[in-house]
Amino acid sequence: MQRFETTGPEGRRGVDEENESPPSRADPVEVSSSGTGKCTDPNQSRQPVGKRSSRRRREEPSPIPKRRKVSAHDREHWLEELTPLEFERPATTPQNKLLQAHRPNYSTDMLQRRVYERKGPYDWVPMHFSNEKKTVKMTVETLVGDVAQSTEGLAEGMGIACSLLSLRMAEWMLRHPPEHPVPSAGVLNKVLYQTEHDVSEHELFIGVDKFPELDKMASDHAPNLRLPLALYLYLPEDSDDQLLGDEELIFALGRFDSMWDNHIATCRNEVFIVAISNHFFVLRIDDRGKFFVLDTLGRGNMDRASVLQFGNGTLFTLEHRAPRHSQLCEATSSAKACKYFFKYFVGQHHIHQKRGYETKVTEELHSIAFYLVRLKGSPKRPLEVQFERQLAESQMHDV
Repeated sequence: MQRFETTGPEGRRGVDEENESPPSRADPVEVSSSGTGKCTDPNQSRQPVGKRSSRRRREEPSPIPKRRKVSAHDREHWLEELTPLEFERPATTPQNKLLQAHRPNYSTDMLQRRVYERKGPYDWVPMHFSNEKKTVKMTVETLVGDVAQSTEGLAEGMGIACSLLSLRMAEWMLRHPPEHPVPSAGVLNKVLYQTEHDVSEHELFIGVDKFPELDKMASDHAPNLRLPLALYLYLPEDSDDQLLGDEELIFALGRFDSMWDNHIATCRNEVFIVAISNHFFVLRIDDRGKFFVLDTLGRGNMDRASVLQFGNGTLFTLEHRAPRHSQLCEATSSAKACKYFFKYFVGQHHIHQKRGYETKVTEELHSIAFYLVRLKGSPKRPLEVQFERQLAESQMHDV
């Protein structure tokens, strides 16, 4: 007996059998424990049943309970608990509502920004970056050059010439008036090509495994600069504050949040060279308290030197994974935005060591060093005077 399904002209499905009509849907059917049905209507004949299989019929799993719908109040409370205290939710202004409606596409934006037409020497464009752990993303105004240390075709030693490039960029900033706190795209290219020429001509950084010390690089290649103060900001919050040094160089060590809020965030018209385990770049603070970061290495897919300008429009996106959710936050000041950058992008940097095709993480970053830079013969900077006074008081107390 062959059994098959058909579809009628009106879209109704029926069952065709030889000399047999299907049971009516109105007939009550009682399901036994064995899974077969028996008719409870005595006037209807029992339907033929095929051979029973010796294998036990698999029991149907219980239905999955539906997830409880989370109310808007519970979601807001959950986001507040998950958000770090230093991040602030954006205010419900029309501009911020527009920004939240048009979130940046971080997956494709960097590829689209690799090639674009520059409209002028100071053409600031919004760029999007993601930290190494993919937990925080950032949208920041960026000035992009044409080349970087890692650009193919440059001299062999340019890959680790970031200390020399940082010194030359810092000297340019100190020699120019506050109206031009950072170099233009053309100046970025000029300094990079000039440094590449010197590295190639004098065979600098050839066969060097470790990054050279910054003070030695300054004495050999930047005789007009002086590094009087080094601030070491420790990322673990259980570190102790210390103050060491002499007349040549003062070392101030402390927790990241307190050192940043009390000393760096209050600076005006200062230039720092930032040092991590395998890289150097420049932090510039102008006379109005706006923070800039100049990096000659390039970040993410962008293999170009760039200047990041932090301000009220700098946006951060927190990527929550349990459950998956993207939350938009903003910084209320340039100092706070730059602090978030150092904490969540630079501070979560891992030191990678490449061996052939394999990449191995050798260590995590524990501190960030900020070297104050000033021209030789220029007056002492207020931050330098402040720590000299503190060091003298601590030495008198020890005696």
